[in-house]
Amino acid sequence: PDTGEWAVFDYKTSDAGDDPEKVHRKGRKEKEWQDLQLPLYHWLVTRIPGPDGAPVVPPDPEPLIRLGYILLPRDLEKVGDAMADWDAEELSGGVERARELLRELARGPVRFDPAYRPRYPDEQVEALVGRSVLVTGDDPEEDA
Repeated sequence: PDTGEWAVFDYKTSDAGDDPEKVHRKGRKEKEWQDLQLPLYHWLVTRIPGPDGAPVVPPDPEPLIRLGYILLPRDLEKVGDAMADWDAEELSGGVERARELLRELARGPVRFDPAYRPRYPDEQVEALVGRSVLVTGDDPEEDA
């Protein structure tokens, strides 16, 4: 509180240890937002009310809010942080991209493309999202 600096971290357990720029923005010239997690965290943190109703992190003048990952790979030598280096304009672009996506969703139905099948890193995640799960119609509760 004395410095006016805040940090918002997301813990990442992947061995890749990609930095926020690589994860969030793609493209060589015009960096397009692909992942909006950290920009939305930035937007949200200035809207968390304290006990008196005022924001805990005051939005104006905007304090320094650092965003990044705490990397927790298997190799303990690589444990550490990976900080984003986005300015206010870039973060604003991420929030605007989120707004564009919400407007798209509001305009009409989301079209399901059965040919599109994202790959997940392991069988547990596949099961979590309903992939590779055999549905038999049998109710295990009936047999109990």
